[in-house]
Amino acid sequence: MNTYLTPGFQDSKIEERKVRKTKINPDKDLLLARAILENEEELLKKNLDGQQKYSAGEKYNKIRNKPNSSTPGTNVGKTPESSTDKRILGKKNMHISINEQIVSKKSSNKSFVYRMNSSFSKESPVKKQRATKEANLPSINNKTSDASQPDGLVRKKAGKPSKAENDSRITKSRDGRKRQRDKSALNNSKTQYNIELQKLKQAGDLRWTPKLCVDIPMSIERIKFSQSAYENDNKWNYRIMGKEDYQRREQIKKLESTSQTQVVYDSLDKSPFYTDSNPYIDDKKLLEAKKNSGFVNPNINPRGYRRQKGITGIPNKDKIYTSLNPYYILENEEDTTLVFESRFESGNLKRAVKIEDYEYDLILRNDYNSQGYTQWFYFRVTNTRSDKKYLFNIYHFYKPESIYNEGMRPLIYSKKKEAKEGVGWMRIGEDICYYQNTTKRKSGSGFLYSLSFSFDLPFNDDEVYFCHHYPYTYRDCKEFLDNLCTDSRREERVSQKDRIRKTEICKSLAGNSLDLAIITNFLSSEQDISQRDAVIITGRVHPGESNSSFIVEGILEYLVSDEVEAIQLREKYVFKIIPMLNPDGVILGNYRCSLSGQDLNRQWIAATSRVFPEIYNMKLMFKKTLESRRIFMYVDVHGHSRKNNCFMYGCSNKASDKKNYEKIFPMRFSELHPTFSFEDCSFNVQKDRETTGRVFVRREYNILNSFTLESSFLGASKGIYQDTHFTPEQLKDVGRAFCKTLNDIENPKIKASMLKKLSS
Repeated sequence: MNTYLTPGFQDSKIEERKVRKTKINPDKDLLLARAILENEEELLKKNLDGQQKYSAGEKYNKIRNKPNSSTPGTNVGKTPESSTDKRILGKKNMHISINEQIVSKKSSNKSFVYRMNSSFSKESPVKKQRATKEANLPSINNKTSDASQPDGLVRKKAGKPSKAENDSRITKSRDGRKRQRDKSALNNSKTQYNIELQKLKQAGDLRWTPKLCVDIPMSIERIKFSQSAYENDNKWNYRIMGKEDYQRREQIKKLESTSQTQVVYDSLDKSPFYTDSNPYIDDKKLLEAKKNSGFVNPNINPRGYRRQKGITGIPNKDKIYTSLNPYYILENEEDTTLVFESRFESGNLKRAVKIEDYEYDLILRNDYNSQGYTQWFYFRVTNTRSDKKYLFNIYHFYKPESIYNEGMRPLIYSKKKEAKEGVGWMRIGEDICYYQNTTKRKSGSGFLYSLSFSFDLPFNDDEVYFCHHYPYTYRDCKEFLDNLCTDSRREERVSQKDRIRKTEICKSLAGNSLDLAIITNFLSSEQDISQRDAVIITGRVHPGESNSSFIVEGILEYLVSDEVEAIQLREKYVFKIIPMLNPDGVILGNYRCSLSGQDLNRQWIAATSRVFPEIYNMKLMFKKTLESRRIFMYVDVHGHSRKNNCFMYGCSNKASDKKNYEKIFPMRFSELHPTFSFEDCSFNVQKDRETTGRVFVRREYNILNSFTLESSFLGASKGIYQDTHFTPEQLKDVGRAFCKTLNDIENPKIKASMLKKLSS
């Protein structure tokens, strides 16, 4: 870029701007153009000699024979038009000064010479003179001064730009286009983010955003499943493969080459199918979140493994996104690879490996900050084919026995089937087998276990969810309680606040709420309420036991209903119910542990507020309740993975005056509900159960009716529901039967009848 600066240059610029502002006149513009050209030649000559220049306006006035304030008395006659003049007049922008063209920052030697040459004919001598003089123009590109020049500037000959100048111009152009593309992509991304955010707000998914306190991404997307079950396909599975067959297949697969296997999903590692321009994790979709304030065990590793000594802390902010890109990108329409996803609330699948076209090895993730307790799985697949038989081999189960070998089948949920046929969760699977594999445990001796099953899918290109049991998330619980406490029947002048009130007992380790629902007849006098006994119920201390949440939901719905027994119960008791005692584990997709990496139902003796705030505050609630009223019963609701039916664990009573009193409630329960089995109940206290809630409450607070209510993941082996899987509605019915049983046992006749049966 060649420009020059001289004294008086700014005056010339001002004059030229004044000329350009005048109305366009062909004769006037012709004279101005010629004056500019002649002035430029004189200006160059005088400037090189260090003489004072005069403006184009002065030259114009001389040509027009008009006096000028700077050159009084000067008259110059009109010059007739020539062919060159016509060509000059034909250019629309020739009223712009040559000085302005020379100092333009967007001009180069080459472009300037081309622009000047295009204004004249090839035969014009001015063209040659102009090109020659242009080569001698001063340059400020080179900062080294030349003492031989009067203005101290270096003269640079005109010619082709250097390679460096070309590269610089090309680079700037490419950078500019890239910045434009990035800006456009950013705007599109922001628009998409706002659209997704608005949809989430309308759906109410942002009302109870969970907190993680672990360094993993999670999608805030929430699927509201239909609770309807496919009754025609709810029978137990009787086609069970022998363990030896699958173990033999696994040994052969281990000996064969695994070069053709492909990792098609990993919930923790970065996807290799993306580039920097197309990021796998798009931080533009990150939800704004407050900094975490929860405390985490010093040994916690945010990816779910034990930290090294001396490393502590938690992430500043949770990585919760409006949506997440899939790990695997399909190559084309003919690619039949399943696309896996588990980075949503309660999801659990660490890795998926494609063995063959329709066979996959699935590896489950351990409970966060633990080295085991793997039993819960919950994930999604897309890009399905309806005419193919798939085979899933799920690894890293830690229990040696499972009711999968007794007829239990996995659950799936097809979005297309639900939309077209109204069918929700249904049981699928053939050739099911739960067996020991060749993978050794990381801690202790022994091996891990696998679950293998084959299946067909109903539709092409469907979105299908797989789960160990019906999912029940933290936000499902929050939404249910919120709706239950809302005055939804105002037309009947019935206020829910007269029956149920909700409060928060504490915050979990990650900062999630532990909600406490208090149910009684609040219209009674304060004295009457103070004389009522308390019944405390907790659920979901083990996050993978989602069946317990449906039982607690049935209890809550019945207690606030208009049933006669429900009204009587509200008059007799004050119910304190915590539906979800371990929200952190539920959110993260753990099976047994909380965020601390420990089983909360083994921490009742030495729970601390810093590491186990859930159990610590539960113990405080027991103490404060006992200060004002007697606690009649405590029930902790669980799910069981190795036994059928519903049953209870209690604590034996050695007092002679109350012999068998602890068995009255379970026996009456078995009479009122067909799936409850008194024969499966146990009242012995094993040594490794002394730190559980049931045993601690019995011994610490002397509460005779302290139970664990268990429900099978499979179903009932007797009664009208024999050999069928439990459904959510059946589990809720168990909760309703629990309330009816509680209302009966205080009846003297029923109590006497139960004691008579127990003593016989």
